[in-house]
Amino acid sequence: MIPFPVPSAALRALLVLPLLLATLACLPALVVLPFLRNGGARTERIVRQLVAWTRTLVMSL
Repeated sequence: MIPFPVPSAALRALLVLPLLLATLACLPALVVLPFLRNGGARTERIVRQLVAWTRTLVMSL
């Protein structure tokens, strides 16, 4: 027996939507930054932040 209620599919979709929007907003930067000076470090920071947000979201579901 699960001691806490499992979120419905609609609630999961609402939780995933902000992460999806943030990922889509970062895509142009992830495509361009590696070709600029010091862009690799900035790209790595963006990817690390997206990974952290994804892990947090997955653990909350």
